[in-house]
Amino acid sequence: MCTQKLIAVYCTMLLIAGCAGQTAGVSRNSAPAAGAADCAVNTVKICGDAQNGGTLEPPPAPMGYVASQSTMPDTARIAIPNGPTVQVMCYYNPQHTSLAKSDWTSSTALDQSAVGYLKSKGYCSNP
Repeated sequence: MCTQKLIAVYCTMLLIAGCAGQTAGVSRNSAPAAGAADCAVNTVKICGDAQNGGTLEPPPAPMGYVASQSTMPDTARIAIPNGPTVQVMCYYNPQHTSLAKSDWTSSTALDQSAVGYLKSKGYCSNP
């Protein structure tokens, strides 16, 4: 009986720690790279442009039993010519359909050529 209580307390602590580790708001540059020092990727603009252009990819449908209410992000991809692919995760508030959070990653580090391309599209904010 004591072991079951310890397991329940441990699971509760994990859940609380997991929720405390989540951030709210919009992240504008969560994956900085050496070449991206002069470019803060404007994920809000990328998400908006992808949504308006119809290129925003919806999340995959859940498979099997889903116990949590976590929201999977929509995805916007920018394929930089002769460079990396930038993937932006757009988390929309389902009740208000507004962007609640966004984050980005790249297949490789952003070099000066990639930064130049992002700037030409208006996807860099001043750091």
